[in-house]
Amino acid sequence: MKSFRCRLFGAAVLAFGVCAVGWAHAGHEEFQPIPEAVKSKYKFNLQRNFFKDEKAFNTALKDSDALIARIETLKGKVTSSPRNLYNAISWMDEFSVKFNRVYWYLQLKYSTNTKDLASRDRCVEIVQKIGPKLTFVNDEIKKMTPAKLASFVKAYPPLGKYRYAVEDSMRGRPHTLGLSEEELLARTGPLMGQWQDDLYNLLMDRTEWGTVNDPKEGPLDVRQDAGRIGNSLYREVRKEGYEKNNAAYKAQRDLFAFDFINVARTNNELAKIRKFINGQDAAYFNLHLSYPAVEAAFGQILGNGALSKRYQTLRKNRVQAFTGFDPVYAYDMSLTPPDVEKPRFTIQEATKVILDSVKYLGPEYHSAMDRLLDPANGRLDLVGGPNRVPGGFAIPSPGHESVFYSYAYEGYFGDVSTLAHEGGHVVQDAVMQAAGVAPVYSDGPRYLTESFAILNELVLADHLYRKSTNPGIKQYYLEKLTDQMFGFYGTARVAQIEKSVYESVSRGTVKTADDLDAVAQKIGSKSSIWYDLDPSVKALWQEIEHFYTSPTYMVNYVFADLLAQRFFAMYKADPNGFAKRYLGLLKAGYTAPPDKLLMKHMGINIKDPAGYTAVFRLQEQYLAELEKSYSGTK
Repeated sequence: MKSFRCRLFGAAVLAFGVCAVGWAHAGHEEFQPIPEAVKSKYKFNLQRNFFKDEKAFNTALKDSDALIARIETLKGKVTSSPRNLYNAISWMDEFSVKFNRVYWYLQLKYSTNTKDLASRDRCVEIVQKIGPKLTFVNDEIKKMTPAKLASFVKAYPPLGKYRYAVEDSMRGRPHTLGLSEEELLARTGPLMGQWQDDLYNLLMDRTEWGTVNDPKEGPLDVRQDAGRIGNSLYREVRKEGYEKNNAAYKAQRDLFAFDFINVARTNNELAKIRKFINGQDAAYFNLHLSYPAVEAAFGQILGNGALSKRYQTLRKNRVQAFTGFDPVYAYDMSLTPPDVEKPRFTIQEATKVILDSVKYLGPEYHSAMDRLLDPANGRLDLVGGPNRVPGGFAIPSPGHESVFYSYAYEGYFGDVSTLAHEGGHVVQDAVMQAAGVAPVYSDGPRYLTESFAILNELVLADHLYRKSTNPGIKQYYLEKLTDQMFGFYGTARVAQIEKSVYESVSRGTVKTADDLDAVAQKIGSKSSIWYDLDPSVKALWQEIEHFYTSPTYMVNYVFADLLAQRFFAMYKADPNGFAKRYLGLLKAGYTAPPDKLLMKHMGINIKDPAGYTAVFRLQEQYLAELEKSYSGTK
């Protein structure tokens, strides 16, 4: 699952508060986030975790083909008997475990080397070949009636295991086409949706980012060394890096706009074929959300934009007070008082602090996190370099232990926070597998998935805050915690921008990069001070990777932030009691609609507007705590 974690200057401004970016401090010029002696261990061991050689890969591919052939024997007969229905779903589960490994093996080879076009193209080719062959299963299941399903479960009780999976599939019947049309879409889907992702990666690879010379660290690449530039002690270095980053995007803004607009246009048209309003509407449906519900959520959050601006103004004024800078720019927001030596973590130190922060969840969770972070297992790829896809992601891997990829690890607090976040995805997979959750229930509404990961970030920051004894460092971690909380508004801004672009593309009112700037400015200025203080901010839609590579995903983070902060409040009130209920939710998998799972395990009604009020109160509480810290009062 890709994470919305900002690595570049501009994105940090657009979603200020989403990205908890760390900053370098004096005396650590030689700091090595991943020491040279162990760098080779922090790269994927694909031979251990996937296939030892090409022969093993081809064998797995043949096994997948054999499973497809077995499933195809049920074509036209999936719902002719309870046993056939059971076999269809259980065989599809078996296939997903087998094929998932094949798919991600190719994807990870490409992610770690974007010059490996052969792996990327082979992956697309395989998906094109397989997709149409299995479309009939879901097509036939969707045509069932509740009465028929009930009679099947009664006649063959083992089918009860898959009852919700069938019900969830049946829910999509109004948006399903005929079998021949579905097969056609399955065959052409990769062609319609893949090229935009490829174009984005190509643009990123060939963009001339330039370098900045840091007096202590020497020449730094604006893209590959973004963290070190943004964390530089020298204002001129940060400024030059920020401006060169913006200029690099601006040089190709017409192509970024072309890509984003055509992502929206393609998804809109595909959604309309299925009788959705647009691509956003289709995404909401898959999340068990409605268009009105999402609009109401955005209204609640961005309507509280004054609180977000109050927080941003507090942070900006704080930087101005101890630097004397007037005005303060976005690239200055990294700074802390001169007497505060900011923390930076080697990968070993990051591992320890993450493991310490999740101890409250018990040995099962802790052990799963430990297995991921242990470099001996070859499940991490964190060493930066050229020809790597942007961002970071953990992969869903039912039947196997998941892995985590990141563009780079540089040792800043934001890197540690991202590692805790993605570790949350991996551990969720491990906990579900240990609990015997069927593969068909290992994936579901991603805002649940993301809420589990974001909670890890909140708890990590809180853990460091509570454990710190140095007043300056303690205040620093309080800032990181509040940054994460107020990222709620940055996430909502970004999601609302994407939603508005999809709507405007449908109306034909967004056609150029300037049009995209106007949409971003109109939305962003309502809850962020930066849109009015820095004219370049309105163009930062270019830097939101998800718009291109994971379209319509952003709404997940909005509801995930809402849930994560409610979880966090419960954790603070009763850590042990919360952990027990929370682990129950993780172990349940996606065996029911999300609202029912949340109510059963956590007592949370996600549709209740009072939930937003509770989050706003929590934010105000920590904002007041930060104000007191700045004023020096107890």
